[in-house]
Amino acid sequence: MKIIDKEYSCVWHKECAYLMNEGFRYTFVKLDDKGVTTWKFKKSRELFLALANFYNSSKDKNCTENVNRNE
Repeated sequence: MKIIDKEYSCVWHKECAYLMNEGFRYTFVKLDDKGVTTWKFKKSRELFLALANFYNSSKDKNCTENVNRNE
C-alpha cells in the first residue's frame, strides 16, 4: 500500500514566494545532500486553488521548465 504525503512539496523559489505572499506558511523546510531546498506546505483546497492561479496567471508560460534553475 502506497503512503500518501500529507504535505505539498515545493522546490521552486518563485512558487514558494507566491504561496507565502498568498498567506500560506510552510510546515517545514529541508535541504538535501545536493543543496536543493524543499519547502513543505499542508495540503488544502485553498492551497491548490492558489497553485492553479499561480500557474494559470504566470507570465512565464514555460514555468515548469524553470524549476531546476537557480533564480
